[in-house]
Amino acid sequence: VRFAYEWHDDGWKTPLISDLILYELSVYGFTQGDADIPSSHQGKFAGVADRIQAGYFQRVGSNAISIMPVNEFSTPMGSGALGYNPSLYFAPERDFGTPDDYRTMVHAAHQNGVAVISDQVFNHASNDFNPLWKLILDHPAEEGDSAEGGLYFSGATPWGNRISTERTETQNMLIDVCKNMVVEYHVDGFRFDFTHSSLMHHDFLNRLADELQAIKPDVILIAENMPNERDLNRQGFNGFAQWA
Repeated sequence: VRFAYEWHDDGWKTPLISDLILYELSVYGFTQGDADIPSSHQGKFAGVADRIQAGYFQRVGSNAISIMPVNEFSTPMGSGALGYNPSLYFAPERDFGTPDDYRTMVHAAHQNGVAVISDQVFNHASNDFNPLWKLILDHPAEEGDSAEGGLYFSGATPWGNRISTERTETQNMLIDVCKNMVVEYHVDGFRFDFTHSSLMHHDFLNRLADELQAIKPDVILIAENMPNERDLNRQGFNGFAQWA
């Protein structure tokens, strides 16, 4: 029998974006090989939780951690794998621990005054292994065409096959990924990798912001957008912060 995770962070309040002091980290790199972390926790969600509970972020003066991608990615965990080659969007990277290990890390953060921001790579996906490739075909001829990847893909990027963020069905999936992270993992917000309109459709980003703010009005939204494109400012108060 699978019991629901017991959260005890009802008193937690996500800090204002203007008050954030961010600490960006890789789950693997943050604790791997560090003697102060139990060997079974090194390079995993559990190791990050250990360091949170030890008061590390209070000592360095940070009130938020920006975690590099934790969605399942196609290469083994290691010093050269930062998660920017996603293969599955709903599953946490197995090498980092279980879904409940991820929840425990976020829970520890909130109990110690630290917000958690999750990095999402929605511009491209892994070319090495990706179950979404040809999962749903646009037309029968795609089955034998190595260049076309079906519903969820459209074109290419410098880093991999481009996700079709202009399509409503793809938008639905990616927005549900973020809603799942907010509801099931209590994350405070997101940093979105390379959001320039040359590769990512901005109607998607604005729809995503609307739907996330409807379920979590104080959700933190940060877009890597170079150069800055003004439409992501939205009305200002509800716009994306820009990682530029």
